[in-house]
Amino acid sequence: MPSERDNYTETLSEKPTIAQPTNNNTLGPWPKGSFFNELERLINYHSLQGVSNTPDFILAQYLKGCLENFDTCVRRLDEYRSP
Repeated sequence: MPSERDNYTETLSEKPTIAQPTNNNTLGPWPKGSFFNELERLINYHSLQGVSNTPDFILAQYLKGCLENFDTCVRRLDEYRSP
């Protein structure tokens, strides 16, 4: 019989989706002025894409994915710890 911990581990294997650009004419899928749009502009402004030569919208998507994954982990941890 699966334990509560087994069920918890199975749900962690689900992978969140990361937003993709809506079309090639935009840098990202986010509305102008949104947090991730501003993050994209900040990466561009400071030329943080320079070392890897990765477009700023891809770096912003990566960071968005990191934040989504962290949020998922925190929520799952709360679920695991709650009685």
